[in-house]
Amino acid sequence: MPGIGRVSRPSLLARAALLLVALACVGCTDVEGGRPTIGPPHNLEVAGVVSSYRTGVDGSRGYIDYTFDDGRTYRANADAAGPGVAVGELLLAGNKPWPWVDRAALRDPRSWPTGCYGLGEGGYELQTTVQLDSGLILEKAPNYSRPGKGSRLFGLTLCMDKQGRVFEIVG
Repeated sequence: MPGIGRVSRPSLLARAALLLVALACVGCTDVEGGRPTIGPPHNLEVAGVVSSYRTGVDGSRGYIDYTFDDGRTYRANADAAGPGVAVGELLLAGNKPWPWVDRAALRDPRSWPTGCYGLGEGGYELQTTVQLDSGLILEKAPNYSRPGKGSRLFGLTLCMDKQGRVFEIVG
C-alpha cells in the first residue's frame, strides 16, 4: 500500500509558520518565573506630569525640553519622543536599552480612580513590580491594589500615580 511506512514531510506552509514563530521569539526575553515579554526589559527612569514643553535643535538633532508640574525638567531626543507628550499627561522615559518616551493620560475621576494616569497594556504582575509586554518595568506604589488573582495582566488598564508607580489595575 502506498504511503504506509513513509514519514511525510511538513508542508511548505507549516514550515513557514514554524519559522515565523521561531523568529518572533528571538527577541523574547525571560522575566521572573520564565514568562516571556515581547520587548527587552527597560526600567522607568523619569516620570512627571508635563506642565510645559518646548522644542529645539542642537546641531542636527531635535529635542523636546519638558517641564514637570513639580519644577523638574527633562530633555528628550525628538526621535525617541515621537509626537511628544501633551501638557497634563504623565511622561514616562528612560535611556536603556535605548532612549524611549511614553505617555499616559489622566483619566476622568468620575469613571476612574482619582489621580489615575492610565496605560492599557498587558503584562505580568511580579512581587514588587509590573512588567508590561513591551518590556517596561513599573514599580508598585505603596497603596497598590488589584482585584482578582493570577499574575497575567490582559485587557486591563494600569493606573499610575504622578511618579509612574502602579497603584491600581482596573479591568
